[in-house]
Amino acid sequence: MWVAANATPTFLFCRSKTEMEKLLLFDLDNTLLGNDMGTFLPAYFQSLQEALPGIDPDRMIQALAQATQATMVNEAPDRLLETVFEDIFFPALGIEKHAFAVHLERYYRERFPEVRKDTRVFPQAGHVVAAAKSAGALMAVATNPLFPATAIYQRLHWAGFSSPDELFSLVTTMENMHFAKPNPSYYAEIAARLGWPDMPAVMIGDDAINDIGGAKRLGLATYLVRGERGGSDGIGSRHGSGPLEKVLDWVAGIPESDLEADFGTPEAVLAIARSTWAALHYWLEIEGAAWDWRAREGGWSIREIICHLRDVEKEGFAARLDLFDSEGTPFIPGLDTESWYQTRDYENASGESAYQEFAALRKQTIARLASRDQKDWHKAAQHAIFGPTTFLESMGIMADHDRIHVRQIAEIIRSQRSGRIE
Repeated sequence: MWVAANATPTFLFCRSKTEMEKLLLFDLDNTLLGNDMGTFLPAYFQSLQEALPGIDPDRMIQALAQATQATMVNEAPDRLLETVFEDIFFPALGIEKHAFAVHLERYYRERFPEVRKDTRVFPQAGHVVAAAKSAGALMAVATNPLFPATAIYQRLHWAGFSSPDELFSLVTTMENMHFAKPNPSYYAEIAARLGWPDMPAVMIGDDAINDIGGAKRLGLATYLVRGERGGSDGIGSRHGSGPLEKVLDWVAGIPESDLEADFGTPEAVLAIARSTWAALHYWLEIEGAAWDWRAREGGWSIREIICHLRDVEKEGFAARLDLFDSEGTPFIPGLDTESWYQTRDYENASGESAYQEFAALRKQTIARLASRDQKDWHKAAQHAIFGPTTFLESMGIMADHDRIHVRQIAEIIRSQRSGRIE
């Protein structure tokens, strides 16, 4: 089978039932905070120019535009947006980051707060977030991560959230994300970093393209924040609209089955494939999670999960991609991974080597998936266990397998950080 015998529901992120067991993703600007970008960005650029000595203003604006554009289109799951930005911005200005860091730090501490005057507090935002938290919702700030954390957290403070990390389980910034809106991989990365919580998810935002369009491309339910009148946007009850203060009523009034995510598209499968590598890159290379961490005595360690992912990537997914590249209707054999844990001695393997091998294989998988024509996703096959299938269905199994083990690793990391090891 595709899923290891150990990956049973005991590894899933379980929580007690609550009044609102939902994942709510909130946009920031013009959703939680009144902030007209047509006014805010010129003021931001002006104050930045004035605070950075010795830099030609036109050259800086050009470098800023080039670097920002690169972050917006980044598809590399092993390059944080901060890295993408800095690799363009500083060379374009002909300066070293370390020599300029003190000026940027001072700017965000002393000058950036001045642009607050162009923003407005939305009292309803605080009420909605507080009510959702009280009802048990899991929440994240899904703002386009094109700013450093200090700028995003300051804007959250301006919106009235003095302790954002006590309310939100994740705030997306250029230091912790690999993708930007409206890329569906951005939304998949949020879900991956949260451990793919087993609950309906809703993206709430004011931008029909960046917020709503990107989330829909992954398969999430959405709520477009707009004027006093709202309702369905014409695509079905899972996509609503209206004033922010009505969003919780809308979520509560929709059948839960209508809010379930639908990952059954090529774009969703590819986004999940990218998000898995991105989450692993962040946890293992940026945060430095330990290979021997585990959530419970006798449970799999991070090392063992990575070894499993590497082997399934090579002998499962890559092999099946090869079969679908062949002529005719391919026959897909079953894959029994149950004995690999012992026969391949995962417990004593090198976690670093396994991760690097997985990353190299996943890079190839992503490239092969991205190059597929739409018609290729509908190619028929015969599975040894499931019978008639298609390329899309087979790759959807890959996405499901990813989500199970990313959830498993997220649970391990939560357990280690909380000190609650079973």
